[in-house]
Amino acid sequence: MHIGAESLQDTLELAAHAASTPGVIGIVCQTPIFFKPNVETLHDYLAAVGRAAPELPLWYCHFPDKSGVLNGQAHLLLKMIHARQEIPNFAGIKFTDINLMDFQLCKMVGGGRYNMLFGRDEEYLSAAVLGADAPISSTLQYSPWLREVFRLTKAGQFESARGPQQAVAQLCGHFSSFDGATNVQKSIMQTVLPVGPSRLPFRDLSDGERSTLEVDLRAEKLLDAKFAARYSEVQV
Repeated sequence: MHIGAESLQDTLELAAHAASTPGVIGIVCQTPIFFKPNVETLHDYLAAVGRAAPELPLWYCHFPDKSGVLNGQAHLLLKMIHARQEIPNFAGIKFTDINLMDFQLCKMVGGGRYNMLFGRDEEYLSAAVLGADAPISSTLQYSPWLREVFRLTKAGQFESARGPQQAVAQLCGHFSSFDGATNVQKSIMQTVLPVGPSRLPFRDLSDGERSTLEVDLRAEKLLDAKFAARYSEVQV
């Protein structure tokens, strides 16, 4: 369960709530992004989160393109966490960045003891070669190709994974045709799954944009088949 918030107090309350919720087996915490921490203050922030839910493994959500925090420095945070041993339930990092040198340096901390999840779908094969444990993905929700990359890399078939990985890159290449206020992936999900609209400040694609994009993606065989149930048939 993701429990990160701008306020440390809110984050601690969400962590405690997660710990009391049946079925939750771990928590992931992003950094505050308005008042940006440095390596040491983020370490202390995560230590407080770890104490709020000590029975749950804790992952740090590293996404510097969105947060502006610790760009290229995730390994320094992990080294501090490992050296100080003040977060005994720290499990690893959800690493969403293209900086594969930083990722490699993270994998070296503690002899590779930390669980490193990779969030850049378009580069997952490269990260898998470097020891990524699994993808944390958005395209998994509506496209088969990263699932195939993961299956092949887990089997050690890295050469065979190149074709599916190229399909993932081809899919992600479509996103740059739209501005940053457009939730392209949520709009793509709507062509496959019975999901609702985006929330502000994002907007969905127009019906025409979504229809044109779906035609292109299906022609390139980049999408799953449509989910069978319609909104009116979904049981909630």
